[in-house]
Amino acid sequence: NSCYCTDFAIGYLGIINESLIYSYNEKIELLPAIPESFEVGEICSLRTRDRCVIDSLKWDMNTSTVTATIHPEIAQTLTISSTTTNETQEITFKANETKQISF
Repeated sequence: NSCYCTDFAIGYLGIINESLIYSYNEKIELLPAIPESFEVGEICSLRTRDRCVIDSLKWDMNTSTVTATIHPEIAQTLTISSTTTNETQEITFKANETKQISF
């Protein structure tokens, strides 16, 4: 006599994912709304709206460091920012090229 609410289960996961990585119009924001309890962490294999895969995103709020390994499926120039350091980098990728970005 119970029910499983897929709207909430999938929606909650989406909220957490977008608090870690938000993407739009060839822009990727790393950790735009990170929960306070996520002081140190790593997440792997998230897909963005810009046809990219974030192979790895690691952060340490104690040292204000953020490192991401990104590979897009298509050639493009992305503007990548980190809200924890208030830095932005514009990086040009070839299709399926993997690069590591550090802030």
